[in-house]
Formats: sequence, structure tokens, C-alpha cells
Amino acid sequence: MDAKVSVKQTNPNWAKEMAERVAGLAGKAVAAGFPKGSASGSETYDNGASVLDVAIWNQFGTKNPGGQPYFKDKKTGEIIYVSRNHPRASRMAKTKPFNVPARPFMDNAVIRLQEDKEEIGAEIARQVVDGEIDADTALAKVGLFAENAIREAITDDTYEPNSPFTIARKKSSKPLIDTGKMRQAVTSQVRDTGSI
Repeated sequence: MDAKVSVKQTNPNWAKEMAERVAGLAGKAVAAGFPKGSASGSETYDNGASVLDVAIWNQFGTKNPGGQPYFKDKKTGEIIYVSRNHPRASRMAKTKPFNVPARPFMDNAVIRLQEDKEEIGAEIARQVVDGEIDADTALAKVGLFAENAIREAITDDTYEPNSPFTIARKKSSKPLIDTGKMRQAVTSQVRDTGSI
């Protein structure tokens, strides 16, 4: 007995359409964290430091023997940091060496993403191939995964503890968390590879 198989192609342009969808990924990349040109990196704290600077200081650590000017409120005993151009900075403020140990939250986020990349990538690739999402949406989803990994690394990972001076100022012993501004500023952008 001979069996016959007949194949009916319901979408003769399927391969071409899939190739076009996948080709939309070429020349594009995701920048996550505090990307150049994003508003998040240029936000500043009350003392004038940018969120990007604070992120870099925490990621790599820093030693600044000139220190951060501060004074102690005589009534409350609270330590108040001031910018160098504050009127009290030169007359009344003391300086505390500004040494920040490396707390590599961005590196930890990359490790998280490496652990989950196959699961994340497979689902997003399936959605692109099936035509459910376009290339920019796919990359934006990757960016959201990266943002979440960075925020988790800031919030959940264990780092060198804060100094007693920092704990007194922040009234918290949790490294990388003070006002929450750095964690909230984490963002991502889909860019052409030539603009990264």
C-alpha cells in the first residue's frame, strides 16, 4: 500500500516574513542601567551628586580623601551633608573621607541575566518568529528583564556593610539603599549599535 502525503502551504511568505522579523534585530542593542542620554543618569541628589556618579562610585568603589563636607546639628545631633559650595562648607563643616567600597551590583545583575538568558531568550525569540512582537518590542522586553535584574541586585544582594558613620547618617545599615533614587532611576533603551 502506497501512502500519499500532501502538504498545503497556508502562508507561502512565511520564511520571508520570519527573516524580515529577525533581521529587524540587526544593528540594535539594549542599554540598561543608567544609559548615556537618559534622564535617569542625570538626576541629582540633594547634595548635587548625579545618580550616575553614585552608581559608578558604588559599582567600582572610590577613595576621596578630600571628603564630603558635613556638620552636626547641635539640637538634633543629626549629621547633615552639604555641597562644597554651601555657605557653611568652608566655615563650619568638617570633612569625612569619602571611601566607598566596591559593591558591584551591575556585575551581579549580569550574572542574574546569564543564568536566565536561555529561558528569557527562547520566549522572546518565539514571540518574534511567530509575529507576536516586532524587533524593537523584543529588545524592549530584554531591557525590562535587565532593569529588574539590576534592581534585584541593588535590593537583595549582600555587600560590604556600611560604615558606622554612614549608618548614623542614613539611619539604616542596608548598602546601596538610602533614598531609593538610584534604584528607581534604573532604565533601559533600545538603540542602534552605532549610538552606544
